[in-house]
This record gives sequence, C-alpha cells and structure tokens, in this order.
Amino acid sequence: MSKYDHLIIDTDNCYWRMVAGTSIDKINSPDIVSIGVHEVLKKLNAFEYQYLDNKGLVWLLFDNPSSVTRLRSDIDPEYKSHRDSMNENMKAGLNYLIETLKVYKDNFRVVFVDKLEADDLVKPLIEHINKVYSQDNKNSVLLISNDMDWSKSITDKINWYNWKNLYTNEVFKNEYGFYPQGNSVQLFKALTGDKSDCIPNPFYNLKASVNWRFPKEYLNNILMNCTDINDFFDKLYSGKLDIEPKWIERLKTVEARIRLNYQLVDFYVLEDFDIKDVIVECKYSKAKLKFYFDTFKLDYEPRMIDVNKPEEFLTWAKYHRV
Repeated sequence: MSKYDHLIIDTDNCYWRMVAGTSIDKINSPDIVSIGVHEVLKKLNAFEYQYLDNKGLVWLLFDNPSSVTRLRSDIDPEYKSHRDSMNENMKAGLNYLIETLKVYKDNFRVVFVDKLEADDLVKPLIEHINKVYSQDNKNSVLLISNDMDWSKSITDKINWYNWKNLYTNEVFKNEYGFYPQGNSVQLFKALTGDKSDCIPNPFYNLKASVNWRFPKEYLNNILMNCTDINDFFDKLYSGKLDIEPKWIERLKTVEARIRLNYQLVDFYVLEDFDIKDVIVECKYSKAKLKFYFDTFKLDYEPRMIDVNKPEEFLTWAKYHRV
C-alpha cells in the first residue's frame, strides 16, 4: 500500500462520523465529549499507521459550520445544515478535540479559519505544501474526507480517500464517468444532490410517478461536454445535448433548483489570509495530555505512563503483559 508524505484530513467530518454511531442516550449526555475525543484519536492513529510515510505530517482541517450555514441560508432559505441538530455536548467535544490535538503529536498540524469550511482550506494548503516541501520531493498527499469537493484536487501526486475507496484520477473516472477537475464536481452535485453537504436532489419534488434518479448516461454526457452551469443550460435549450425530450422538460422544470444547488456547492467565502498564519504546529506535552485524558476519563497511552508512579504502573504492566 502507498505511503504519503502528507495526510490532509477533514477532521470535522471524522468527528461526526465517529459520534454518529453512538447510542442516543450517550449522544445526549456529557459522555459524548469523551467518546468523540477517544474515537477520533484512535482513527487518526489508524490513518497515520496505514497511510503516512516516516517523518510525514498530518494536517487536521476544521471548519466553522455555524457562520457558513447562516451565509448559505441567505442563498437558500430552506438550506438546513445537519450540524444544526447537534447538541451542545457534541459541539463542545469538537472544541475539546482541537485543544487535545494541539498537544498530542509533534507531526500534527491544526488548520482553522473563521468563516471558512475545511474544503475551502484544501487548495491553499496544497499550494503551501508544494511550495515548502516540493524541493525535497516530499509533497505526495492523501486527502481524507467523504465530501466529493475534495476530489477536485486529485493529481498524479494527490489521491482522495472517501472512507470507502482510494481514488486516483483514473479510478475516479472509471467509477463516476468523468474527471473531477474544473467545474464537473459542482455540476454533478447540482444535478444529483449531496446528502453529506445538505444539497437536495432537484428531481425529488416532482410527481411521485417520475423516476427522480437522473440517468447516468445523460449525466456523463453533460459532465464531459459542459464547462459550467451556464454552459449546460445554454446547450440544453439549444438542443446540443443528447438527452431524450422528457428529461429535457424535467431539467427545465427544475432549472431554478439546479441553479440554486450549484450556488450552494460552488459557495465559498472570500477571505484575505495567508495559510501560514493559520497553521498551528502541534507540540506533544505529556503533562497537558494527561490533564485532558484525566478530564475525559480516558486510559493513558503507553508513552504517557510514568512507571515510577504506583498508580500508573498497573496500566504500564497491562500494555507489557506477555
């Protein structure tokens, strides 16, 4: 299996995935903070072991979903973020996770910008990595997120892992029928919807008798021949797309929803910032990490244990039992 010089991880996405399988009673209790921190740390260590080369770096991207949700709601008043329903304990757990990561490992980097989502940080971070590390040929990257927006950065040195499959350009093309560069991903999500990003299927509200799954052959035709949303509708109305008449009429019927979807997918907040200024270089601190683990009532990791302290020796013995 390939090893990479850099892992860029959608850490919010990782956190929500880790807590999503927790029972309702625990989700609604303060225990969710400890569970979330513990499960994410386990997963990050697994990613590092499986995919990261020696002396590689792990970049942990976070977003500010509340401000972005408000701005997206200005575009679409019906837009609802799945994170709006998260209780205060779950939101607090994410903040505690960030503070824990800052003292967890020396090769970790936390990246966060107010008003920006994690996927908005991918491009400037990759540019930073290429600028700083390419001279040593240490710029191979694995992107980890189930958000398809991250696939737009795939190159010969950058792959995308969506928690199920690992994608190169050709693997992506074989599965989806198009390459992810340019505006193809935005068009794809505008026409099909995206549950992970709260983008609705535009055909879902048509009459129940209508097959609301847009045919793949038409979708591929559009994505291979249209450069953006305006080019798509120009070609649709001028008859330049090989689509049967009933689907042309359906596309015209839901044009407003498709355009609205495209705005939501293509949405970003312009922020004047230098990526270097928002990178936090994490520094392992046994004392601080013990404090957080004690707070969350988590067992110490082996590297944290002081065998000279009787209360910690039994934990050390457990790890070294033959």
